[in-house]
Amino acid sequence: MAGTILENLSTRKMLMICGVLFIMELICILVGACIAPTPSLVHHQISTNCVNRSYPRDHWYLPGKCTKMPSLEPSTDSPYGPNEVVFALKIPQSDYSMTRWFQFMLTLLSLRTKYHTHLAIVPESRITLDIRVGYSNDPNALKSEEAWTELFRSREERTLECTFDRPLSEESHEFEYDCEPIHFFQLGSLPHQYYLINVNLPTSGRLNSKIGQVDSLEFVSITQTGGFTKVWISLKSVMFFILFFPMIWYWNRIQGLQRNASLLEKVIFGFALSMQFLNLPLELVTIYCDADWMLVFTDLRQGLVYVVLLCFWIIFVGEHLMDQAQRNKISSYKWHLSCISIATLSMLSFELAERGTQITRPSATIWNNHSMAYALLIVGAICAVIYMVMLLYLIIRSVRSIRYKRRFTLPDERRKKFERIVKRFYTLLFLTFATALVTVVFFFFQHAVGRMVEEWFSLDFESTSGFFTGVYGLWNIYVMVVLWLYAPSHKFYEDDQGDTEYLNGSAAATEQLQLMSMTQTKQAED
Repeated sequence: MAGTILENLSTRKMLMICGVLFIMELICILVGACIAPTPSLVHHQISTNCVNRSYPRDHWYLPGKCTKMPSLEPSTDSPYGPNEVVFALKIPQSDYSMTRWFQFMLTLLSLRTKYHTHLAIVPESRITLDIRVGYSNDPNALKSEEAWTELFRSREERTLECTFDRPLSEESHEFEYDCEPIHFFQLGSLPHQYYLINVNLPTSGRLNSKIGQVDSLEFVSITQTGGFTKVWISLKSVMFFILFFPMIWYWNRIQGLQRNASLLEKVIFGFALSMQFLNLPLELVTIYCDADWMLVFTDLRQGLVYVVLLCFWIIFVGEHLMDQAQRNKISSYKWHLSCISIATLSMLSFELAERGTQITRPSATIWNNHSMAYALLIVGAICAVIYMVMLLYLIIRSVRSIRYKRRFTLPDERRKKFERIVKRFYTLLFLTFATALVTVVFFFFQHAVGRMVEEWFSLDFESTSGFFTGVYGLWNIYVMVVLWLYAPSHKFYEDDQGDTEYLNGSAAATEQLQLMSMTQTKQAED
């Protein structure tokens, strides 16, 4: 990759463009912090305990209309058994309704279980749930069972993780266990206004025999707020439009060369394509039709950006290290790309087993099989560590190689070319480090500092939304900077004999590759 704009850019132009990019990033932060509401909305609700009257299988138990269970206290004279309890809940609460702008809904379940001497929760016990979920768009749906349509029905098992901090004695009967929330279901889109949950805890055989005295079920539903969705889609649309022009400009520069595009130039363009694919506001599909697959599809698009970014880092560093015979060949990075591929496959398997399955069965979760879930995550983590080690190794070798080459006395023109290559290498390292550092700073500010600033100075801004929009804008700016700085330059230079040389021509590329060949001498000495 010979002769980039970075190598010929004046300091004044660099500062001007950096100022424009800084203003763009500031706008992204302010849009999220001052315009967008909080990204997520949390609904805390407690179920209504209804009496199961042995109605037909398709009967719906409505929280405001069913016969309520007087008490769930264990008693020998109670006319109702555990199988005759149906926990009913409507999402959202009575005065609200869902909209398509909410994008998704994750619902967690927590047991409200009192301690009882003869009904204690056994560690690692399993709870069995007969789940039935329906939907309706009728504002008066709570008054009629016929207004509801079944969304899905399933029987699920979950592992309970509960603790009890008080003495296990009769004096502690009125105190509740502290149980961790468990996954209940997740919907990838919300095309309906109201959702109804009916849950039964079957007790036939040994089912639910070690889950204690269940008093009620507490549900926590998390959705994306409609206001944030509108801001997010607008931001993605703007970024898609802005990034389109640098991509076209970059590729026209590549096509104008008197040689084929190098491997690094292709990877840079592929990185921009993956980011542009993520910028495409496909979330608008969920506004006009039911798209349960959108959540997993968005995760796959984001994963594609990560994969191409990791490949770009490896190839960029490697292309500044390899000798002429090894450079510009994808086979030179087979071990690095194999590591990325294994990590990608493990994370893809985890994603498809979790959210992919939830497209047809929303109550499913990979965490029912802890061993498989942890195995996929551990494989991905190991590959990530190996990748970081290989990347750091290449960076260290590149830095040592650059220091070694600076010992040589080169003609003035070749020395300038070598310094331009060094400038190109160190600039990307700085850009990458600065982008990652700012991302971490944003994360810290959002979690540790943002709320304190809001409270101390009574400022009306949303730090969480500002974090999301700021980081998203930051990585788009990173792509723009890479496209701009590493696009081929069309300037001409004169060599020592006064002959004019096209910087992107094959002769210039050959000379710059020869500068890199000194790496082999360094490796031989080591």
